[in-house]
Amino acid sequence: MNKCIKRQQYERLIAKILFCICIILSQGCGTISTLSSNDSTESYSQYVYSGTHYDIELIKDCHPTDHTPGLLKVFPVIDVPFSCILDTVLLPLTFPAEIFYELEHMF
Repeated sequence: MNKCIKRQQYERLIAKILFCICIILSQGCGTISTLSSNDSTESYSQYVYSGTHYDIELIKDCHPTDHTPGLLKVFPVIDVPFSCILDTVLLPLTFPAEIFYELEHMF
């Protein structure tokens, strides 16, 4: 009985830690950043695969002469596959939004 309680406590602790890690990582996700932004002047402001496009723009703009800390230069490279996956999952929502946005600004 005692082992069962310890295992349940351990599983709850692991679940809480994983939840916190997911929340922290989602704050830097390119997809969430671009979809929650209202700035339509940027080149990545499209809806479809906007997070992946944003990360690629960050990678292209990274110059060796920048005084950006090392981890901030590496993060977009790490985030590209995750943003691509999330962009693909959100495609049924972002594709109609992109079409609506284009039609709205056409006239």
